Amino acid sequence: MPLQPKPTTADLHDATVRLGLQPAGTPFRSEPSLLCRVALNGRPAFLKVTNEPEELAGARALERWCRNGAVGVLVRDGNAIVLEGVGHTLRSMASDDVHATQALCAVPDRLHAHSGEGLDDFPALRSWFSSLFVDTSPRFDRVRAIAERLLDRRTTPVLLHGDLHHENVLDGARRGWLAIDPKGIVGAREFDHCNLFTNWTWPSLSSTPPPPVVRIRGC
Repeated sequence: MPLQPKPTTADLHDATVRLGLQPAGTPFRSEPSLLCRVALNGRPAFLKVTNEPEELAGARALERWCRNGAVGVLVRDGNAIVLEGVGHTLRSMASDDVHATQALCAVPDRLHAHSGEGLDDFPALRSWFSSLFVDTSPRFDRVRAIAERLLDRRTTPVLLHGDLHHENVLDGARRGWLAIDPKGIVGAREFDHCNLFTNWTWPSLSSTPPPPVVRIRGC
């Protein structure tokens, strides 16, 4: 997939004016997006501007979940997405690993409960792992065999978050823990739970920075 141009501060400003938003913070950048705290009609929110298909698919996933287990999309206009403002991350609020794990497992259960049909416009889990099958290096033979066996299992597909971890789950107060930044891919529900095993161990959930983690797409 060709690289998409990264949004600029001018793109963010244009979206802010076009959507009638009031800036409420300093813009910051994630790898594919530019974000800023804003207010929409006095309501706390986040503005995300992105050109990445994965990020746009994630916005469509949030819309599909309708604020049940995930943050809501207040406005979506082209590559500009306004998300509701919610609370702090699970990483900053969890008191222990048991609490954190229970919260992380509860969120995908809510997401998967209402997303079983009409998913053709979202990428499939097999396409998420396409680079694994393109690379014919013998060192990946065993991994490819395992992936083939798992991907060929007959199971009812659901709309997956795809990247659940302690900083992609926020406190939604009366609505419970809410997911943010989904990838929006379709596959077996177990994938979202398996992803939890790549999360940080409890000592690195403290105030100290986590150790470097190499994340491979789809892992």
